[in-house]
Order: sequence, then structure tokens, then C-alpha cells
Amino acid sequence: MEAINLNLNLSDSDKEILREAVREVIEESIFNFGKRQRESLTFRDTKETCRALSVSRPTLNLMREKGYIHGEKVGGKYLYSEDEIQKAVSQDLKWKR
Repeated sequence: MEAINLNLNLSDSDKEILREAVREVIEESIFNFGKRQRESLTFRDTKETCRALSVSRPTLNLMREKGYIHGEKVGGKYLYSEDEIQKAVSQDLKWKR
């Protein structure tokens, strides 16, 4: 990150206060952006994903292991985003027996 040099007549303590205030604003903005991104995502558990794709649990596991769908492991179970489910649907794979 490149520092911006402003020729302000501030004491060292005022510069530090300003630096900390800017840092806090940036960190809060980043946190809120990430929070909005997380809130806009919808996830389904394994059972719901199987139902949406019309496949069995072992088939969904195979699809994940082969990289056809990406699941996030959270607390010992996989969650699948709506985007991932839609990608899998659009691939039109013949997973049914």
C-alpha cells in the first residue's frame, strides 16, 4: 500500500489520530462489504441440493469429489450455493441411473 503524503501542519499525535480514524473507516467498509456479500448468498444443505438436482446423496458426493459442484464444509456438513446448483443444472449432466 502506498502512503499518501499531505503537507498538513499537524502534530505527531494528531497525525496518529487521523491515521487511526482512516484505518477504522476502511476496516469497517471492508467488513460491511463482506457482510453484504455473505447476506446476498443463499445456501442449501445436502438434502435440499439433492432434491434440486434430482440426485441421490452418494451421487452428489461423487459430483463434489469430481469437481462438478463446489460445496463449502461448515460445521461438519456441506452447503451449496444457489450459483453452484444452477451451474450444475446448466451442465445437463446425466447422473441419473
